[in-house]
Amino acid sequence: LFMYYTGFRPGDIAGLRWEHVNLPFKTVRKTIEKTAHQRPEPQTFPLSTPVVEVLATWHQQQGKPKTGWVFPNPITGKRFDRTVMQKPWAKVRAFAKLPSGLVLYTLRHNFASQLVMAGADLLAVSKLMAHSDIQTTIKHYAHLRPDHTRDIVEAFALSSVSSQDRRSKHAEM
Repeated sequence: LFMYYTGFRPGDIAGLRWEHVNLPFKTVRKTIEKTAHQRPEPQTFPLSTPVVEVLATWHQQQGKPKTGWVFPNPITGKRFDRTVMQKPWAKVRAFAKLPSGLVLYTLRHNFASQLVMAGADLLAVSKLMAHSDIQTTIKHYAHLRPDHTRDIVEAFALSSVSSQDRRSKHAEM
């Protein structure tokens, strides 16, 4: 659920610490592992209400820790490897009768795809996906909104007409 609602990479989920999570402000602030060599400073990511509810429930179930791994190995207490979800994901796929080619990373792609199809601008999606280059976002997701530029000019035209109508009505008074 965390990956579905955030689009985080498996390694960033495995490396998530309670120190990164701010439930009252509904944010995660952490350095993205894949791009840490290019961008070592932490980035802040907003969290939706559903993922905050998931994390708040998990936080309570874990005894409300202030520090440590958000998703620790229950046996060792240490960090999970980023591949740890592959076997459980296979069970989820089988239970839900999902195609075997549907890899866990699909949840990350779904997050970005749904945002783009809902009208989010590509720069915002790029930031939420922690892509180091917006070209990555454009390459993989821009095709999902082929009429995006048409929508923009239509919105501009509608706002221009609306502004002209307001000016005309104001001038009549």
